[in-house]
Amino acid sequence: MPDTTAAPAQDGGMLRPAFWRHKKVLVTGGAGFLGSHIVDVLSGFKCETFAPRRHEYDLVNFAEAKACLDNFQPDLVIHGAAYGGGLGMMQVNPAKLYYDNLVMGANMLEAGRLAGVAKVVVTGTACSYPGDIGDSMNEDDLWKGFPHKSVYHYGLSKKMMIVQGMIYYEQYQFNAVHLILANLYGPRDTFHPDRSHVVAALIRRFVEAKEQGAARIEVWGSGRPVRDFLYVEDCAQVVLRAAEVYDDPAPVNVGPGRGTSIRELVETLSDVVGYTGEIAYDSSKPDGQRVKTLDVGRMARCLGWRPATSLREGLRRTVDWYRHNKAAADQKS
Repeated sequence: MPDTTAAPAQDGGMLRPAFWRHKKVLVTGGAGFLGSHIVDVLSGFKCETFAPRRHEYDLVNFAEAKACLDNFQPDLVIHGAAYGGGLGMMQVNPAKLYYDNLVMGANMLEAGRLAGVAKVVVTGTACSYPGDIGDSMNEDDLWKGFPHKSVYHYGLSKKMMIVQGMIYYEQYQFNAVHLILANLYGPRDTFHPDRSHVVAALIRRFVEAKEQGAARIEVWGSGRPVRDFLYVEDCAQVVLRAAEVYDDPAPVNVGPGRGTSIRELVETLSDVVGYTGEIAYDSSKPDGQRVKTLDVGRMARCLGWRPATSLREGLRRTVDWYRHNKAAADQKS
């Protein structure tokens, strides 16, 4: 495998517009949460971007995935399409989560190989890590156990793309890059309770409690679990940074480099929203994995990048966006 110990040029992790000039870029999931922000950044470069919707090409169907690649003939693919949601959704639809993500990922790598794509950048998930690791997770820890039972279906479906990328590099020298993302939040997130992750779910509850003058708000779990939270606009930047400078099937953690407890998140969000009522924690509800934070040493070393947005500032921007777009954001998508 290539050497990943050498750092890229000392450019502060900034994007390189010249890299994108005249390239054709396919962004799967380009109308979704992260994908739409990636497309926004690419719109400022001199490249051609294609972001197909599922009704145009159903990537779970290999013939349609291949047709998508054959018709557009991209130089580079960013695979951000995924079927997912919060813990509630994962409990209701585990089989669909597993199957759709597993097959979609396998199809995109195989179709990309057959189409002669120069590179595929895959956005993965920290859910792929073993569920019994109680500290910061290094990329080597991926292979030390089974994902947490609450997310194993989603985590394993995405983890298999790392395996496939490594195998494809070994046999075909195919360039597939895998980024393991921390918990994302920000504008355009999903706020419907059936699909929302923790930050979006809490923002909706706090904003509504503030608007309604509620004296008390309930938060699921104990508040003790620790997670990484990465602002989506920062994540869009690092995904494109990896496309520019990283060429190795070994996965890379992408996160803020600092864990935040759910209690700290709640208190910060309460302050940002301006909610002054009582906050009660319902310990009968599941916490999920106790600690899930990412060691970002490889990210710093190989991508030369660090996120620019603090948690408080990211929450402020997200709350502002949500308040201005609440009716549409609350719809199930």
